[in-house]
Amino acid sequence: MTFTITFNILRIPLNRNAGVTMNPQDEEPTMSNTVDPHPVSLLHRSETILSGGKPKWALAIDPMDGKQTFCSTDPREKERKIRQCLIVFAAFITFFCVCGFAYSIGVYFEEFLHVFQQRAGDTAWVGSLNFGMLCLSGPVSSIVSERFSCRVVVMVGGLTACAGLVLSAFATSISYLYVTLGILTGFGFGLCFSATVFVVSLAFDRHRSLAMGISMSGVGAGMVVQPYLIEYLIHRYGWRGSMLILAGLMLQSVVCGALMKLPTAKYMTCSPECERASERKPKIIDLGIFVNFNYVALTANIFLFCLGMSVVLVHLPHVADTLSFSHDQSALLISIIGITNTIGRTLSGVVGNLHFVNVTLLYGLSYVIAGLATLFYPSSGHYAVMVICSVIYGLFTAAFGSLLSDVLLRIIGKDRFTAGYGMLMVFGGIGTTLGAPLAGWLYDGLHDYQPSFYLGGGALTLSGLIMFIPWKFENYPTNSTKKNTIGFLECEKVIPDILTEKVPTEEILVVISSV
Repeated sequence: MTFTITFNILRIPLNRNAGVTMNPQDEEPTMSNTVDPHPVSLLHRSETILSGGKPKWALAIDPMDGKQTFCSTDPREKERKIRQCLIVFAAFITFFCVCGFAYSIGVYFEEFLHVFQQRAGDTAWVGSLNFGMLCLSGPVSSIVSERFSCRVVVMVGGLTACAGLVLSAFATSISYLYVTLGILTGFGFGLCFSATVFVVSLAFDRHRSLAMGISMSGVGAGMVVQPYLIEYLIHRYGWRGSMLILAGLMLQSVVCGALMKLPTAKYMTCSPECERASERKPKIIDLGIFVNFNYVALTANIFLFCLGMSVVLVHLPHVADTLSFSHDQSALLISIIGITNTIGRTLSGVVGNLHFVNVTLLYGLSYVIAGLATLFYPSSGHYAVMVICSVIYGLFTAAFGSLLSDVLLRIIGKDRFTAGYGMLMVFGGIGTTLGAPLAGWLYDGLHDYQPSFYLGGGALTLSGLIMFIPWKFENYPTNSTKKNTIGFLECEKVIPDILTEKVPTEEILVVISSV
């Protein structure tokens, strides 16, 4: 049996001193004098409007304060929510595996220095290339995600990273590791990372910051566990054996990719305007976004942030070694960053979800504080100070994961999000690739890590200060959504998102779906 779902879209002028009533035969709503201002009452009334049908969806939006009330009598809405939860869970595990290793690669730094007998600046290229490729592969991930699906990209990325780690176990020179652990493994990480960000961002309209914060807390969890895991595996099986075991861990991202199916509603139909909108494919490489000065500021922010971040993540364990701290104490610093980063991602997601908080300002201030903490890392020589710096650094760099997608959506809109995020990752990759080698060469020349961390801390602080520009001149894109048009959404893929899309008009929108 085939069901056809139709949407009755009723635009009701906002009147806070009136309720809404409608007879089943009426085509237009009528206003009554009942004092019933809250959208919840409107929503419940919409469920009883069509007594002859079976209402499935209802949404009331108050444009004065942006509050939304949404419910569904369709059991398939429960399936949509289950899929959203699966996406968050799968994203958490993927970030744990992928980013946990990328952020902990500095644990191998001392091993590579000892085995291959190269300078610190040359050895640092391994970690920089790995994290740089994680970012630089963003546009490739965008293109493949649009052509196929994010699920495919995550699974292919997991297989690529696994292959890179297996090949790295047989390395004979530092140049060999540049290709296998740096480029190949980093490329696989980048496919997984960017596609996972796309999935979470597109699966949620409401509570996007919170969903992204929970998902990205997997990065922090990976930073807590993987430094100790890598240290244990190196001591137990050697660094080559540890690579083979971690290659198996990366295969978990293939399983997670299979779970990342966006909520769909193929059984639904919508208006001709919406169908025509779904046929418009977004641009993958859209250079027009650079006309937006706020986006240019964001690219500078990402470049400087990634430059400073790579200095800390690659060189921090070696800084602790040069100050005569043990290997366990060195690994503990990375784990502390991971613990606080996990907490920070969830907290920043919750705070960013509050209606009175400006996400762009919160994002910029977080980087300023993290940069100031980085400046003090090697200067004191006391382990307690380094622990405090790690706590602050971990808490406030969490904004990168949980708030970046929201800031980007505010600057360029949802229709350009995939292309815009991919280009951002290019600038992030350039910064990451340059940061650690520059810091290593400074250390080789001066035999002191203070100038290196001044470079990293200064870059982080400046990246946060730059975000005061888009905060000051912030304007919200409309995504070409006109007053009487559903919008640019791809109906067959994300039709439920229509029900949670804010409408820029002084009306209340009620969406009723009936069989």
